[in-house]
Amino acid sequence: MSITYTFAGLTLDEALYELRRGAAAVKLEPKVFDVLRHLVRHRERVVSKDELLAELWPGEHVSESVLPRCITALRKAVGDTASGQHVIQTVHGRGYRFIAALEIAADGEVALAREEGPAEPRGAFVGREDAMAKLRAALADALGGVGRLVLLVGEPGIGKTRTAEEIASDGRRAGALVLAGRCYEGDGAPAFWPWLQILRAAGSAPEAGPVLARLGGGGDPALAWEERIEATLDALADHLEAALDVPRLLEIAHAR
Repeated sequence: MSITYTFAGLTLDEALYELRRGAAAVKLEPKVFDVLRHLVRHRERVVSKDELLAELWPGEHVSESVLPRCITALRKAVGDTASGQHVIQTVHGRGYRFIAALEIAADGEVALAREEGPAEPRGAFVGREDAMAKLRAALADALGGVGRLVLLVGEPGIGKTRTAEEIASDGRRAGALVLAGRCYEGDGAPAFWPWLQILRAAGSAPEAGPVLARLGGGGDPALAWEERIEATLDALADHLEAALDVPRLLEIAHAR
């Protein structure tokens, strides 16, 4: 019996040993595919790093970096980032877990089952009622079609990250597409790195088809980014203007 698992706009086909986005195959190295399949098969629990090494590299002496490299490649394939884990979750000190909602089918027939992803573990969150009220009001506007830009500022250690995580969780539960990008201190990060992360993740979403068609570049919004950022954002603005029938929403000049 051939089993397929569909999640996040992707289909994992065990019989064909293939991951597809729509009808197009997603290129994966064999071991990366094996890691994904093992995590999907054991999605009810956290899979330890030791288990993955023992099951997928039995009797082999491999470097400690081999599994993190596989996870990084896997996250890129499924549209996750280290800060936006919607398919493969890292449980620090424990291992990894497949957390996306999925649909299971056999031999190309109708779905055998549909499973929701696990609930997000959340402890008590107190003391930021005023900030959360403002953020939830902005989220409600965004869900209603009125975009908002919100800045969350303050001294280190006062809970900005947790507050951002809380409103992001509220947005996901309401059906919003939540994308995250992170800055890095020091040298070495590419120009526009947070936006590159966000647009790369957006480009992996099922809703991204019309935008990617306008961006070109083989479907990769990060392709030759420093040379293409002005044209890319202008193309995105044109698409939004045409789709929403409103004046231009994005404009950029002298980006570098």
